Formats: sequence, C-alpha cells, structure tokens
Amino acid sequence: MPALVVFNRRWRIGSDDLVIPGIIEVILRAVWLGLTTAIMVQHESDTSRCSDGSHLLRLFLLVSLVLLGVTLVITMMLVVHSSRGTIVNALPRKHVPALIVTRVVFGIPEVMWNIIGSVWILMGEIKCEPDTALPMLMKALVTYTWVAIALILLGILLLFDPMKRPSRQGLVEGGTLGSHYIQLWEKRCRLLCCVRSHDDSISEAFKNVADVFASLFEDLDLVASDLAAALVLLRLKRKYEEQREESFRKIDRHLPISRSSTASIGTLQDEGRLPYQQSPRPEWMKVGSAEHFMKFAMASYGWPWFIYHNFCQGCCSLKTHLLCCSCFRSTPRYVMQDNCCLCHTAALKAITGLSEENITYITFHNKIYEVPFFIAIDDETQNVVLAIRGTLSLHDAITDLNAQCTVVEGEGLPAGCMAHKGMVIAARSVLTRLDDSRALNEACSSRPGYGLVITGKWIRLT
Repeated sequence: MPALVVFNRRWRIGSDDLVIPGIIEVILRAVWLGLTTAIMVQHESDTSRCSDGSHLLRLFLLVSLVLLGVTLVITMMLVVHSSRGTIVNALPRKHVPALIVTRVVFGIPEVMWNIIGSVWILMGEIKCEPDTALPMLMKALVTYTWVAIALILLGILLLFDPMKRPSRQGLVEGGTLGSHYIQLWEKRCRLLCCVRSHDDSISEAFKNVADVFASLFEDLDLVASDLAAALVLLRLKRKYEEQREESFRKIDRHLPISRSSTASIGTLQDEGRLPYQQSPRPEWMKVGSAEHFMKFAMASYGWPWFIYHNFCQGCCSLKTHLLCCSCFRSTPRYVMQDNCCLCHTAALKAITGLSEENITYITFHNKIYEVPFFIAIDDETQNVVLAIRGTLSLHDAITDLNAQCTVVEGEGLPAGCMAHKGMVIAARSVLTRLDDSRALNEACSSRPGYGLVITGKWIRLT
C-alpha cells in the first residue's frame, strides 16, 4: 500500500488505515458534543445567574457546538471514504487527502477557540454561582477538550514524516538522504528503548536495526499496517498448514510431524552434510526429556510468564516464594539484579519446583546483546541445567533484529560457518559472564558425574 501523501509530505500511514482511528475520534467527539449539549440544555438557567461573562459563556458553548458538529461530520466522511476500495485499488479513496486537509483547516479554529474559552473560564472572565454545578462542569469540559486534542496531536506526531519527500524518486542520491533516514530511525529506536549509551557495540546494533527499518519503510514505500497485515497473513497461512498436517496425520498415523522440515533434513542427508539419525535416540531427544526441561526454559522468563499462564491464582502461588522488601535485607548471593521482592526468583521456584539449595546462579540483567539466564542442579535427571531466556523485552527485540550473518568458530564446526549476529554476540556475553562468575564450574564440581543441559525458549503466543 503506497503511503498517504498530504501537504506535499509522505506520511507513515495508508489511505485505508484511517478507519479505526477515525471511529475512535468519532466516539470521542460524540461524547464531547453530548457533554457540551447537556451543559447548554440542562444548565441554561444557571448560565443567566453568572455574575460576570454570562454572554461569553453562551457564546463559547454555541461556537463549540458548531465546530464540534462540523468536525464530527468531516471525520465520519473520512471514515467512510477510507473504508472504500481494496489494498491494490486505492482509486475509491482518492478524496481522503482532501478530507484530511479539510479536517485540519477546521481543526485550527477549534484549537484557537478552546484556548480562548480556557482563558475565559480559568482566568475568571466567566464567574458563575458556586452553588451550581456549572463551574465544575465547564472546567471538566475544558480538560476533556485538551485531552482529546492532545490525543489527536500525538497521532499526528507518530505519523509525521520529517523528510519532505512526496515520492520515492531520489530517495538515495549519493547516500545522503538514505543516511538521514537511518539516523532518524536510530533516534526513534533509542527513544523507544530509553537508551542513551553510545557504546560502540550498542551504537552498531541500533544502526543495523535502523538500516532495516529505513529500507522497509522508506525505500519500498511501505507503511506499518502493511507489515502488520503480512504478519497476520503469515500466521494464518501457518495455522492452515498445521491444520492440514493434523488432518493428514489422522488419516496416516505414520506421517511425520512436519513434512516440510523432514523433507529438508532428508535432502541434507542425501547430500552427505547431515549424519543419519542414530537408533536408539539419545535421551535428550525424547519427548519426556523435552517436556521436563521446558519447565526450566519457561522459568527463565520470570514472573510475567508465570502470571500469564496462571492469571487467576498466579499471585497466590507466588506468595509462598516471595521475599518482600529484600532490598532492606541481604539478598541471596546467587541472585543478581532481581526486583525488590525477588518476584522473578519466586516464579522460577514455582515453575521448576526447585529448592533454594538447587539454584546456584540467577541473573536478570538485560540489555542489548545481554540476556538473563540461570544455573540450577536437577537431581531428578542428574544434570546441571543452564537456562537462557529468549525474547521478552525491547532490548531483546533489538538483539533479534541484528540479523546479519557473522562467522562462528568453534570445535566441530566447519570453516566459514555463519550464524545470526545478534544471537552469537548474546551467546558470547553469556559465556563471558559464566567465566567471570565461575558459577557453572562450581555447579558441575558440586555434582561430579552429572551431565550438562543447555535450554532456552523464544516466546510464541498463539
């Protein structure tokens, strides 16, 4: 969907994206109009009892009603026209830019008139009897008006494109304009993540992410709703494929769980790049082991994951494991950067069922390229478990978006092996903290003969 062009500028919204925002504005303005009308009708007698400025009060309410009625009609027309056509057929929405211009033209006197009315009411130009409800209602009306205007201005600020570029022609001339867009997106990402640090690695991460967003939204003329629609369609497509596979498995019980993934593995086996599956399977490849260690992976997300899956009784379940006001007492030495009541640690214990003696190291330190993890001793399976948290915060999202390929070197890996850059740096960060704390070595030394299990998980909400 091409971006909307109004006032000779390209906005980060399509002509068909104004339906839901327009409906919200119509509801706000309808309430606004109803409140103003109620004040005029129900308190008409009170306006005549104002000692000063009764004519100004009536004038303010009357003009407000007119402006509100006109802008309400324009907004409704904008919603109707924005809902026409299809994604590829934008011709029925050709009047949307003109309606937006008209809406802005009527919005300017509306803001000016509200400023004048606010001065009259709040500065004492209009004085009414205190025993009536009119003074309080008028102040509430002015406050509601400014809140509604602030929401509209916030939407304009989010959708405004600071670069004057009505078309994609000349987007990158010598790289100058393209670099401006990359810097702009870098500032937005830093503001969203509340990061001011100019560390080299963090700056590089933001530049890589800004490059991705700039190429998506500026070079290809996409808007945010296009990506949202693509993700929804991708999810629906995947869900349809899962339903088809499930129906096939009901017919043929020997069908593998994922035909596409099995086919790709078979191709690699035929090419000699993947060893054939050994029989019997290793213990860690069995479903029971996967289910058991999945608890450790989920526990690494702390209390948000626990409350999400135990919404009703989650707080009561955590109560027995909480250590409230721990900031005023000595924190357990194995816990790093948990909150005041150690809510993450409490959720970890509740999910895994581990005692305090079986948890050797927990860190919830989370920055770009730095993810939380914990080390625990699982006496049930006789393993030391290292559980690394997946994506949960905006910092993790920045790490995920650094998807450039980087060379990975390690024992058993072929030369020139490539991997996701953000994941590789995050893994090296975990390894560095393990070496510095020696927590993993101490856990393994405390249980000679125990194995090592490394687990983790990316959240998938369906």
